[in-house]
Amino acid sequence: MNKNTNAEISLERFASLVAAYGADAGRWPDDERGAAQALLAISQDARDLLDAARTLDLCLDVLPQPRPSARLEAAILGAAPVGVATAATAVTQPISGRGLAGLVSAWHEEIWRPVGVFGMAAALGIVLGLNVMGPLGAALAGTSGSSDEVLAYALPTYGDSESGQ
Repeated sequence: MNKNTNAEISLERFASLVAAYGADAGRWPDDERGAAQALLAISQDARDLLDAARTLDLCLDVLPQPRPSARLEAAILGAAPVGVATAATAVTQPISGRGLAGLVSAWHEEIWRPVGVFGMAAALGIVLGLNVMGPLGAALAGTSGSSDEVLAYALPTYGDSESGQ
């Protein structure tokens, strides 16, 4: 298991852990967490360090998330494989800057693929429905269409079990 779970940890090492990982013990390395928590139980200096780290964490949490510069974003997208860069560009570049060919391509990818999938699913449902309802409708043409008659047609043994009761 963890070799340092029961080992002691120095105050300096604890300060390094808190500085690197913050005040949340869940972020500390597994093999040092137990020793760090044991130090907290016996050392006021360790608790003071942890309180200071909590304050810093709270201050950092209220700051807005930084946005990468356009230059950094362009460098990352430029280094990405071609397929990934194309998809990312389609999302990040405004439609007005794509031109007519880009607009048609983006519209094809963004609109027609889901429409095509939905259309195929609908066509399959219609074909299956007609194959089931065609014979069922013909069989029920001279009946009232009650649920018992439909079940008797769909499940040939349904009528037999009803008569046995």
